[in-house]
Amino acid sequence: MSKSKKIALIGNSNNNFFSLVRFLRDRGFCADLFLLNNELSHFHPSCDTYSLDFMDYTYCLPFGNCYWFGDEIEGLKKDKSAILTLKDYDVIFACGSSLAYLEAFDIGVDFFVPYGMDLVHYPFFVPSANPNHRAHLDAFCDLQRQAILRSRYVLSTQDILGVTEYKESIEKLQCKTKTIVFKTFPYIYDKIYAKSTIPKYFSRSYWAEDFLKFKRNSQFLVFHHARHTWRSCAGRVGDKRNDKMFRGFAEALPQIKTLKPKILTFEYGDDVFWSKALIKELGIEKYVKWLPLMNRKDIMVGLHCANVATGQFRIGCVGGGVQTEALVASTPLIHYVNREPLEEYYPHVQAKEIEEIARGFVWCATNAEESVRMGEESYLWLRKEMDVAVDGICALL
Repeated sequence: MSKSKKIALIGNSNNNFFSLVRFLRDRGFCADLFLLNNELSHFHPSCDTYSLDFMDYTYCLPFGNCYWFGDEIEGLKKDKSAILTLKDYDVIFACGSSLAYLEAFDIGVDFFVPYGMDLVHYPFFVPSANPNHRAHLDAFCDLQRQAILRSRYVLSTQDILGVTEYKESIEKLQCKTKTIVFKTFPYIYDKIYAKSTIPKYFSRSYWAEDFLKFKRNSQFLVFHHARHTWRSCAGRVGDKRNDKMFRGFAEALPQIKTLKPKILTFEYGDDVFWSKALIKELGIEKYVKWLPLMNRKDIMVGLHCANVATGQFRIGCVGGGVQTEALVASTPLIHYVNREPLEEYYPHVQAKEIEEIARGFVWCATNAEESVRMGEESYLWLRKEMDVAVDGICALL
């Protein structure tokens, strides 16, 4: 483990690498973050910090849009400055579409850290209705697959071997023997978001006053910030089953109505329209407050104000951004974990079906002190396991 090595982390989906680069820098490593040109706006580092320090070690790359892969490769051949910069690094962490571009220029990936579609779809087939994309995408998929096959390690959580879609991809790519898993991953730089710390940053959050107002007006504030994808991708890896959460709330409502409950959720995901239609059908419109897509630094303020958070209710991931954000905030979590024994993982209300979710709402609402204790214990579990993961990653460097 040489701290003199230069480390590049390429891509920032879900802000995963922005979190990891800070943990590595805290440990004394020379680590830099590189953003692809197709990063979603809310996955920019500025959305996940209250400081401008990231500008000292964050750089932008002129590639990442796989739909025009061939054109971007030709551009990189004409101006090799970006590629030469990356070749100057000793260790490469990569995610998303970056692997195919690195492979095209014979830059080996030391650590592939998948977030989902870069493992399940990118190495095999990426659909597009535009026939002009096909040649670009086919070339991209071939190189993405080769890069994963040549990578030294695949880093992830234990979910990767427990969720069918992930497990099948790992087996197809013959990566099982080099896959290193942890109970969780350093998805969030918790030092600024922990329950004891975040109040001092409220003044830097655009929405803090609104969240505090919601908290004053409700004795049971439910935070549901999972992407709304339950109808358009039913049964696939991106299916969050948000519909079950709303149905569970409607079922629990008669028992918690006196607490003036309110669900805070976000206009984020392909099925927002259908979620709104379902809410209307269930007759719970006045108990739901829709909010715009927000940055993590604002979401964490909202979670701090909430009485309970909800995860997803199909594939059962231990980790992931939504769940980890709730744990960092010490907010009690209703969620489905597809791992046994559950005692080895963070305390939460285990729920998958509508009736279980409804009982979870009732339990959290009527056992406030115990619920708060559960949230605090879940963060302690996370803090310990994130240290284990960071220590493990450092040992491999």
